[in-house]
Amino acid sequence: MPPKKVVCNIILQALTFVFLGFCFIYFFMKDQMATFMKGRTTITRRVENVNSVEFPTIIICFKPATKLSIAKKYGFESHNDKFYTDVPNKTLPQIFDEISYGFDEDYSIWNYNGKKIHLGSNNIDAYYSSVKMQFQVETIKTYNSGTCIKLEPRFETVSTAYKLRLSIQLSSSIDIEDKIDSLLLIFTSNTSWINIPMNIWPQYKSLKTKVDLSEEYTHLNLQPEEEYFKDGTESSSDCLKELIKRQNCSYPCWTTTIPGIPFCQTVKDFNCVKDVWLGIKGKDFLNCYMTKKATYYSLMDRVENPYHKDKNALKTDVYIGIRSMKKVIKEEVFVLTLQDLIGSVGGSLGLFFGFSFSAVLFSCLNAFFQ
Repeated sequence: MPPKKVVCNIILQALTFVFLGFCFIYFFMKDQMATFMKGRTTITRRVENVNSVEFPTIIICFKPATKLSIAKKYGFESHNDKFYTDVPNKTLPQIFDEISYGFDEDYSIWNYNGKKIHLGSNNIDAYYSSVKMQFQVETIKTYNSGTCIKLEPRFETVSTAYKLRLSIQLSSSIDIEDKIDSLLLIFTSNTSWINIPMNIWPQYKSLKTKVDLSEEYTHLNLQPEEEYFKDGTESSSDCLKELIKRQNCSYPCWTTTIPGIPFCQTVKDFNCVKDVWLGIKGKDFLNCYMTKKATYYSLMDRVENPYHKDKNALKTDVYIGIRSMKKVIKEEVFVLTLQDLIGSVGGSLGLFFGFSFSAVLFSCLNAFFQ
């Protein structure tokens, strides 16, 4: 082959490689590398049969969340005022308790068989079953929903016989302007309830459902779901506690329920620590609510029955159960791992520079010049 033809052949082959390399980078490599470098993730979902599931922690709040008569008494004009207004001879917890609905004062909770629920440990009979269910009952202070009651299970659900039916009875002594219209039921796990006091859910949403007091009976069937995330803390409660204690305050405290942290007694105490939430450390505060594993619930079925007796009765019944021993498993995974990237790039390189284009083009060029 003459030297000029050899040179032209080499130049054309080099240009072909450059052109194919450009096409590879532009149409494929750029998007793949962006996906890998940004660490993009997706959620996988599967349903598994399990031997046991976690019965939901039940939070019962009220609508309205606080008493109008007490707000008028102290001249409060928003839900923030109870945290930022100094009332003479009153501490912040005293004001909070006065404006919220009190357990065993404004309402009471009973099991279907007439057994009253009290604060502390309760052994509750399952609905029409011989199963005994143990709950730890406590009040929790929340920023937006006042004081709520928490029923935290201390058992595992090993069959669908674990069913709960509660009767929420309001006191007839509640003022007419403080009348409760409905209940807000929130279902979480025994660890993720810590998100409720500040109502912060950066990764997922808890199940919230409204129960109107005009209904005699509300039947709720739940489906447990479990989700795994790439990033998060092992314990949101411990993270918040350590973050607040690191503040340069003489009295580390908070205005809502955080285990191990006392309630702020004065507005001055709260103003010292609130920067962890609203200030430059707000990102650290939000990160404490990020978790690696979350258990939550979805509503599978809801049945409401109207009153058959006295519609003006100050009570309503709620049935809570898990229909089947199945669990939805969700997991956050990378869209493209390093192994996937290598395999994908290698395969595409073979496609561009091997079988599809270069071999045919180079053979044609060699044949042309010969």
